[in-house]
Amino acid sequence: MSKICKFPLKKVIPPFLFLPYLIWGIPELTDDVATTISNNTNFKYNQTAAYWAVVGVRSTSDWDIELYTDTLFNNLVAGSSGTDLVDFVVGDYNHSPLGWEGVKVYRYSGTASATVEYEDNTEVLSVGSNTGYTWPAGDVVEIWDVYLNPGSYTFTIDITSGTVDVGMALFASNGAAYYAGRYYAVASADAYGNGGDESFSYTISNTDWYGIVVWANNGNSGGFNIYISTGGGSPLVELTDDVATTISNNTNFKYNQTAAYW
Repeated sequence: MSKICKFPLKKVIPPFLFLPYLIWGIPELTDDVATTISNNTNFKYNQTAAYWAVVGVRSTSDWDIELYTDTLFNNLVAGSSGTDLVDFVVGDYNHSPLGWEGVKVYRYSGTASATVEYEDNTEVLSVGSNTGYTWPAGDVVEIWDVYLNPGSYTFTIDITSGTVDVGMALFASNGAAYYAGRYYAVASADAYGNGGDESFSYTISNTDWYGIVVWANNGNSGGFNIYISTGGGSPLVELTDDVATTISNNTNFKYNQTAAYW
């Protein structure tokens, strides 16, 4: 299991690393546009839609991310500083104020560059089948709103083509202003690698708009569906080639066919 670091953050960033932005201005993140950086960078974004939003960073080095509710970077509200390939922060703008936010992205260790992406589109999933999606090469994160009533649900991302390596997480704000880092998700899955499906179950207690984040651990493309089923139950169990499994109860399985053979 990857080490999990929760807010407050594990690092102290020297202020001088960000002083150039006081002179030249802060670059703006645009919805669904991935940006490559090689140095610690301050960004800003203008949240205009009352939906969930996410900003993520991906690198083979250890890059981390912080979210502020101002572009002077005084009011830190969320951070993600784990050692996984992707860190991200979310905001629930169904309940949080709209407007300009600040984002700090910084390298804690290593020498590799990083890819940063902000996603705030007015995209909604429904309970049931959500099909025909495409993950573009180079994308880091995507987020959808989904309206859920109390009950048990199973969430599955089904990779239909390509070799994108995805993770998926569910976020809940319980009806109040809310910002959080990756590791504050109420449920998540990130286990099956390139072209693998991911699935988890969770019981909802409050009716609200929830946020579903999908991220890519690599820069590959792929096609996918997202299924949200009621009734909960255990996530699908993956079958592995040439491995026999004994069961004593009715069980749903899945397998990832990657070879063009019978």
